[in-house]
Amino acid sequence: MPESTLGNLIQAVGLTVQNFVSASVGIAVAIALVRGIAARSGGQLGNFWVDLVRGVLRLLLPIALIGAVVLMAAGVVQNLAGLTHIASISGAGTTLPGGPVASQEAIKLLGTNGGGFFNANSAHPFENPGRSPTSSRWRSCCSFRCPSPGRSAGWWAT
Repeated sequence: MPESTLGNLIQAVGLTVQNFVSASVGIAVAIALVRGIAARSGGQLGNFWVDLVRGVLRLLLPIALIGAVVLMAAGVVQNLAGLTHIASISGAGTTLPGGPVASQEAIKLLGTNGGGFFNANSAHPFENPGRSPTSSRWRSCCSFRCPSPGRSAGWWAT
């Protein structure tokens, strides 16, 4: 079962950090590039670590939190239950995977990180159940409309 490659703790802690940091590194590099192009006489490019932390705390974390709540409202799984064994209508048993899916999906979409909780890169039905218009619109918004570094550079100045 591909859902059991990593436990819920590793998914929730280890991979989440990597997803946030990888997206924020791209934002910090883009900010440095904009500063370098905008500098006319060899000005400083700023502090990478400050930009990295600001990218996570001021941009990615709030949007990912809102995104996780929207995805949970649309029916995406968010629990720490792990595997749940149920009996189907025909009487045969089956196993349903659970875990922190909505929170992983939110940052995966924002940071354009592949894979996902179920290792199926958003093809698993629990990552977008029912293909509802709300979750589909939010997924598109997160994937394509993350604020560009040039527009959000005002947040880095303070």
